[in-house]
Amino acid sequence: MSERWIPIVAAVVGVLGGMGGAYIGGYVANEGQRQRFEEQQVAQRLELRRETFAAYLRAVQGVITGAHAETLLTPEANVEIVAQGREVREAALDVAASVDVFIRGRERKFKPDFLKSRNRFIDAAKAELAAEGAG
Repeated sequence: MSERWIPIVAAVVGVLGGMGGAYIGGYVANEGQRQRFEEQQVAQRLELRRETFAAYLRAVQGVITGAHAETLLTPEANVEIVAQGREVREAALDVAASVDVFIRGRERKFKPDFLKSRNRFIDAAKAELAAEGAG
């Protein structure tokens, strides 16, 4: 190889190396951004669900302190939408029944103890949130 080809080969190798480095750097940056975005979405979903469950318990407390029973319908529907498991949904219905609010055809004969049903709802909601947060 003659001496005049050495700078040309070096320049071509340099350009290809620079392009490869830029491609790899861009790919790594995009993957990092995608992962951060997904983690942020998970955190936002958890916060939304946590707030929905807390709002439901506040609405139940409102019914206990004299609010009209219908004020529980929307918060219960929100729990129905965001809850992933049947256990949380059933526990929410039990909490409503324990304060004499019977939603979605729940038997009026069935009236669970308020504190037991409330604690069951809280435990089910915590387990569901922990499972999503770990996954």
